[in-house]
Amino acid sequence: MRVSASERLAASVLTVLLFLACAVWWVRQERVSFATAQREQERLRLLAELPSPDHPAESAPADSVPALVVHVAGAVHAPGVYALPEGSRVTDALAAAGGATGAGVPHALNLAARLVDGERIWVPTRQEVAAGRSGQSSGQRVAFSQADAKIDLNTAGRDGLETLPGIGRVKAEAIIAYREQHGKFTSVDDLLNVSGIGPATLERIRSLVIVR
Repeated sequence: MRVSASERLAASVLTVLLFLACAVWWVRQERVSFATAQREQERLRLLAELPSPDHPAESAPADSVPALVVHVAGAVHAPGVYALPEGSRVTDALAAAGGATGAGVPHALNLAARLVDGERIWVPTRQEVAAGRSGQSSGQRVAFSQADAKIDLNTAGRDGLETLPGIGRVKAEAIIAYREQHGKFTSVDDLLNVSGIGPATLERIRSLVIVR
């Protein structure tokens, strides 16, 4: 039986295609085997890093364990007892308690003072400051100027002004607009010139504000 040229060509093409298919299959198998071997090596590495009963994991160094326990109370967002590292300061204790509330006066305390184990940190409100009560640290009163705890009408921003009783967003913005238009307040009584602030509101906040 005589085979034509076209049949021989078709047979050759089929042979080549079969060869290529076998080559592709072999390459894929090699890749799968390589990936499987890599996963097995990674699994063995992780197992080797796990502590064994004869060699337990090392405990954390002693200096990483909190060495101070303090009580933070008063006008803070999350009053409570907190454990802090040795060398922490009052500002760290306030941060652990979520910081002072809008009514709190953290600067009534010495924020840079180092903490002492077992002490109590009290953040007073503006009303307490106006009444002469200071913050407390280590059971002792902390010296501060009542003027430092008052809102300065010439420098306070809207958020600070809104902490004053009877002063909401609209009145706070009116105070800022007044001083931008007319210059600095020369006295607390100048608040009566601000739209929306009358004698009753002025008397409520007189002891809580200052003009510098």
